[in-house]
Amino acid sequence: MQQLITQHMKIVGQFQEDSFRNWVMHRAKILDLDVKIKTANSSLVELSASGHPILVEALEIACSLGPLESTVESIQIN
Repeated sequence: MQQLITQHMKIVGQFQEDSFRNWVMHRAKILDLDVKIKTANSSLVELSASGHPILVEALEIACSLGPLESTVESIQIN
């Protein structure tokens, strides 16, 4: 059985704050991840995602694509 991980992400881009936050939380629920969004504004979203490593990676990929009304420029993993 693979161990659960926690990954911290800083996502830089252009966001509609509530829209992107809600979008991330919806995807996290689908992937059965525990996500905490620390900072969310129109150009930076910081979050921590905990769960199975493959599912955390899936969230990262989903965030890189983002919703239609957002533009993701970069994702930094800490």
